[in-house]
Order: sequence, then structure tokens, then C-alpha cells
Amino acid sequence: MNGAKTSRRLRRLYRIRRRRFRHAVNAMVKTIIEDAHQLGVSKIILGDLRGIRMNNNHNGKMNSMIHNFWSFRYTVQKFKDKAEEYGIIVAEVDERETSTTCPRCESDRTVKQGRLFRCLSCGVEVHRDVVGALNIRLA
Repeated sequence: MNGAKTSRRLRRLYRIRRRRFRHAVNAMVKTIIEDAHQLGVSKIILGDLRGIRMNNNHNGKMNSMIHNFWSFRYTVQKFKDKAEEYGIIVAEVDERETSTTCPRCESDRTVKQGRLFRCLSCGVEVHRDVVGALNIRLA
């Protein structure tokens, strides 16, 4: 090779991968937005996805896919563009600290064990992601 870092074949493979990724994202977003419109949803709240790259602890192949392939900004922008066509508002929310207070009694006397959330005040026990989603919805 003449000193080039990539070959034409490799660049072509990257272009194919990018087109497939974008097609998959566009199809997914279109389906979600159309279903939301049919259900009468007026607002979609997306978690801030940028920090997901910093706190992943998957296997090597998954980590490389997240870091080198997945385009969060592209996905969020497609959500906003498609939702605007249907008159749906898209808001991005920082998910940090959303599973620290109880959505039932708003107490901060909570215990987190693995993925389980337990409130010491009212006794509710639920998955931490559910607590985060409920607190985002209530905010």
C-alpha cells in the first residue's frame, strides 16, 4: 500500500456499516414516534445518553461497539426531527440521582442493593430503573 492508513475496501465497509446503522435507527425512530402519535403522546422524555460510554462494564466486543459505532447524538436528533413532524415534544433529561428519592413518599431514606431500590420510610421495593423513570415523570 502507498502509505495510506485505510484501503478503499475498508472505507467502503465503513460506509456500508454507517448506512445500515442509520437505516436501523431511522426505522426504529419512525416506528416509536408513529406509535406514540397513535396513542396520543404529546411529550417524549429521553435520558441523557452521553454518559453511557463512561460507565459501561460489558465485554470487550460490546465496549468497542459502544465506543466506535453507536452514535447517540444522531439517534437523539432523529427522535427530535421525526417527533417535530408529528407535533410531539422531545425533552432530554439528565438521569443522574433520579433513583435516590422514593416516588411514593418522596423520602430520601433509601437503600440501593444492586438494581433493587428500597424505601425505609414506606417500604416500597422496586427496580432502580423504575424508580428513576417515575421520578423523571413526576418532575
